[in-house]
Amino acid sequence: MDAPAGRRSPAARAAATAAEAARPQPRGLVRKTVRLFLDVWRKSDRDRILGLAAENAFMGVLTLFPTLIVFAALMGQLSSFIGADNAQEVKQSISDFLLRVLTSSAEDV
Repeated sequence: MDAPAGRRSPAARAAATAAEAARPQPRGLVRKTVRLFLDVWRKSDRDRILGLAAENAFMGVLTLFPTLIVFAALMGQLSSFIGADNAQEVKQSISDFLLRVLTSSAEDV
């Protein structure tokens, strides 16, 4: 189900937000709370917050593995840049850090 073409334009979103703001405030705490929840839900739907968050998470996961491959390749060539002793010290520091950060099930990897 596609939304109408004008619904997603910035002008249409601004007009809808202004129309919601112009409505009179309800009386009573429960009605105000329900109105607040519904206003936030409608605004987030208009601004596609859930879709944008999903896109962001997908791109983050998608770039994780190539980044790890580049990092592993650089670690393999580290000794030619800073010397074998320093490279071993850096690798040990990274391993110690990862052992502190990762769960115990990842220690054997």
